[in-house]
Amino acid sequence: MSTDAAVRARRQTTQEMLERLQTALAATARDHTPVTVAALARTARVSRTFLYQNQQARALIEKATRASRPHPAVSNSDSRTQPAWRERALNAEDALAQAQREIRTLRCVGWECPEVCVSGLV
Repeated sequence: MSTDAAVRARRQTTQEMLERLQTALAATARDHTPVTVAALARTARVSRTFLYQNQQARALIEKATRASRPHPAVSNSDSRTQPAWRERALNAEDALAQAQREIRTLRCVGWECPEVCVSGLV
């Protein structure tokens, strides 16, 4: 095999690895999974060394990482809605506790419970 043929074969192999990397990156974007070098290497069937040393591979990963990060305006809106979620969760806990008290009360009334259950009605 001549040197030119070896170079062509290596370039072809590298191109195939980059195509598999692009397919893996598309899958991570579609599935909303975190972009990690180890996961990409497994999915694309390439070595982590290739992902770190090949400039095109690094550029593809960096582009995908930037695209997967939320936009600053989106992050700010998330921080504003966080207290609302917390408040809803607390309200749900209170509603659950109230519902459980009502169920206990109804069970006691139905069974004509002793004084312990009747005291829960007051």
